[in-house]
Amino acid sequence: MARTPDDSPVFTHPTNQDHPDPNRAGLRVAVADIDDALGAVSRSGDARLTNAWARLVNLLALGPAPALRACPRCGRAGMRDAKICGYCWERLSPPGP
Repeated sequence: MARTPDDSPVFTHPTNQDHPDPNRAGLRVAVADIDDALGAVSRSGDARLTNAWARLVNLLALGPAPALRACPRCGRAGMRDAKICGYCWERLSPPGP
């Protein structure tokens, strides 16, 4: 796991229960799972399902999962660039590069 200069871990796994937006994180995981499953279907030659899936993913506009880090005080996950913990209100040091 990556760490920030103040030695707090940087979370990148989207299913963290403390994720600031757990529904969106869960949706990203579901989209990735279906993408993997559609790999086998797309080899069958019928592109209708994969094309429809691509349109749906485009409409969802999830974007990349945000980088997270743990609060050094309470340990809960929050946005990497946050200046204050969203749970315990601890002032956070800026993350490293």
